[in-house]
This record gives sequence, structure tokens and C-alpha cells, in this order.
Amino acid sequence: MSEVKITSREIVNPAGEPVANRFYQQPDARKLALVLPGMNYTCEMPLLYYATHLLLEHGCDVLQVCTDYTHSEFQALGKMEQAQRLGSDAVSSLQAARTARPDSGGYEQIYLLGKSIGTISLAFLLSAFPDLPFKPIWLTPLLRQPLLVEAALSWKGPALWIASVEDQTYAAAGWIKIIQKPDQQLLLLDRGNHRLEIPDEIETTLANLKSVLLAIQNFISN
Repeated sequence: MSEVKITSREIVNPAGEPVANRFYQQPDARKLALVLPGMNYTCEMPLLYYATHLLLEHGCDVLQVCTDYTHSEFQALGKMEQAQRLGSDAVSSLQAARTARPDSGGYEQIYLLGKSIGTISLAFLLSAFPDLPFKPIWLTPLLRQPLLVEAALSWKGPALWIASVEDQTYAAAGWIKIIQKPDQQLLLLDRGNHRLEIPDEIETTLANLKSVLLAIQNFISN
């Protein structure tokens, strides 16, 4: 892995609000990854922390969105307004990250890694930029959200899906629709909560983490 420079991009969403972020940049990177966190699952937590470093090892620049969506202002919004806020933050972040390579023809591949509500942001990006070279990674997707499933079904390219049958956000009906699409890679765990953890079973939790990272590695290696 090349020397990594860790900074942040100046990102402001359409409402004029700053979008907190962390940007890992490598010399001559031709791939970009945008990491979109969950409500109570930050980029410092195991799944996203190790996934970020795996993406770096595979030569990606990585932009982590670090906005805290637990604050009262966001929580007071309606569901549709929350989705629009998530989407606008994601669009602004993607645009800011892409300008990091203005003189080199841009990025040849863009990975979108969304966790939980971050999969709403991911769905928004797929709908807004259908022609960009995305490879989405849906981590514990909110399959009970019809708009998310519709965006996923409209996407024509390859994708990776990671979920657990014990996760309260998992919905078999949505999963069945998605697995019928071509070019979808799938990891459905038998055990694990929304964080893909098993309380009081550290070894099984670590086995889940390993399975997730292997699935991501296989996806980004192809």
C-alpha cells in the first residue's frame, strides 16, 4: 500500500450545512470508495474501520462521511426529509471526492459502501448518477424500505449484499427480489444483530467480521 495522506474535504450540502468527513488519499489512485455510515454505527466501528483499510490496501482513495445523524435536528425530520438529507450529503460528498483527481481523468471505479441508513444514501446515489462506474456494497441494507429495494432493482451493474437473518431490518421478501438479479454477490449470515454481532459470543462475532471482509475482498478483487 502506498503512503496514505489523511485530510478532509471541504463539503457543504445544498442546505449550506457542512458534511463532516475524513479523506484517505494515495498517490496515483485510480479507484475511489465512499463510506456511508449508519445511524449509530460510525466509520470507527469494526465493520467500517476494517473495510476502509481493506479498500486502501486495494489501491482506493477513501472518503468517509462522518456526520452524526443522531442529533436532534436530524431526528426531528420526517422519514422523507431524512432520506433527502442523507441523499444530499452523499451527493455533495461524492462530488467533493471526485474533484480530488481533476488532472488525471478521474476515477475509473467508484465503490459505494453503505451501512444501515447509509444504504439509503447509496440508493440515492445510484438513482442520481446511473452512468458513473459504481460498484455498490450494501451492508445490512434496510430491506423494509420500498424505495431502497426499488433503487436496488433498477441498478443494472454488479453489487455485493451483506445481511443477517437475525437483523431486525432484514426482510426476506426484499432479499428474494434482489437475489434474482444477475451479477449480485451475496452473503447472508445465519446469526448476528444489526451490527452483525452476537452478544456474549466474541468468537462468532469475529467470524462474522472475517466473513464480511472476505466477501468485500472478493468483490473488489474482481
